[in-house]
Amino acid sequence: MVNMTKKRRLWNQPGFRLFLLTIPLLLLVCAFSYLPLTGWAYAFFDYSAGMKLRNCDFVGLKHFLAIFDNPLKQQAIVRVMKNTLGMSFLGILTSPLPMVFALLLNQIRSRRYRKAVQILTTLPNFISWVLVYAVVFALLSTDGFVNQMLLQLGLIDKGVNFLADPSHTWLKMWAYGTWKTLGWSAVMYLAALGSVDYEQVEAARIDGAGRWQVVRHIEFPALLPTFFVLLLLSIGNIINSGMEQYFVFENAMNKSTIEVLDLYVYHQGMSNNQIPYATAVSIWAFSNCNDAELFLNGRSVGRKQKERLDKFTWQVPYEKGVLRVAAYEAGQAVCEDCVVTAGPPVRLLLCADKEKLRADGADISVVSVTAVDRDGNEVTDAELTVHFSVTGAGTIKGVGNGRPDSLEHDKHPVRKLYAGKAVVLVESGFEAGEVVLAASADGLEPALVHLACEKDADEPCILGCW
Repeated sequence: MVNMTKKRRLWNQPGFRLFLLTIPLLLLVCAFSYLPLTGWAYAFFDYSAGMKLRNCDFVGLKHFLAIFDNPLKQQAIVRVMKNTLGMSFLGILTSPLPMVFALLLNQIRSRRYRKAVQILTTLPNFISWVLVYAVVFALLSTDGFVNQMLLQLGLIDKGVNFLADPSHTWLKMWAYGTWKTLGWSAVMYLAALGSVDYEQVEAARIDGAGRWQVVRHIEFPALLPTFFVLLLLSIGNIINSGMEQYFVFENAMNKSTIEVLDLYVYHQGMSNNQIPYATAVSIWAFSNCNDAELFLNGRSVGRKQKERLDKFTWQVPYEKGVLRVAAYEAGQAVCEDCVVTAGPPVRLLLCADKEKLRADGADISVVSVTAVDRDGNEVTDAELTVHFSVTGAGTIKGVGNGRPDSLEHDKHPVRKLYAGKAVVLVESGFEAGEVVLAASADGLEPALVHLACEKDADEPCILGCW
């Protein structure tokens, strides 16, 4: 028996041409989803920016195990995961909102009005988060529209910096995200509503079903398969919460409650401005000697030599204690220096640049605020909120912390520490007397500094030089 069936070529087989149309999309997926996975190799090397990977030392699981060796990093990971999972769960709990919005939008009988609402709620999805922040800043900043309106109505005495308020950060981020994506997320549900069998709707109406009965028994069940598919996808991305939204809204005041995993990775990998949380600390020593040895808590980290006009460098795991470096000439120790690493902050330390003020209503004393540990060492990673108060013949002129992106009000008696420090300007009054500045922070011992405001406190100074 002869098989008379003509064998089709691959080009003529059903679906093959459609498969060819998907090749550009598959290439994009490979380029942007799978090719970046090769960057995971950097996690197993001591990589420095600008160096080739083959020139870096292979360290295996060192960077993964460092999370368990460094208690400060453990605390940071717990805080970051708490923010990430908290905001993700908040989004999952409110995931029915786009479906409900689509059902309500579908009930609008005026087609023109329904299209207008759909367009206005979908457009924010195509606006970048930078522009969204600009709009929110114009509304909620200290001099924004909301504060100006509240001031004119007499509801507040001074502007409130809503963007710098760390309270309810999760709810704020959820609200911004919902406003931006609600209309776009409802598009898929509107498409699913378009596939509802119209004959079922007509039969239900003939049987006496009202509008909401149609929604409850026909339209709502038709959307459930789509809802559960999207719900499973959102659960799969529970850790991948994105970075853009949190990056633009982050500031010194809300960093502890807004920093999610992606933003934390960015700070560690790109900014690299949190040395106590790093796996290894780079120790530099400058000396005109060519031979030096580093000791960590009495243990030798290594003895190195350098070229002229160069520096000594060691990579040391972070550990509380004493770093001591000794320099040698002809095999003999000729000089040494030591640095004491700080423990957890215990108290605040106030230091005034001058303790006597002229009672002229304009003299200023600059008081530095420092968080220190039990032994008096500066804690440079402390970011606590400090409250100030003044009693006596003086007032607080302003506060600061040196952070350029801080949104805190310079006139409010509250400031968050930056690199463990802040500063307060105390202005004298017109009456002689004592000025007492008090500083307090949660969990720390408060601090006081006493200043004297005197009528004859003028000191010799140079007014100018020409």
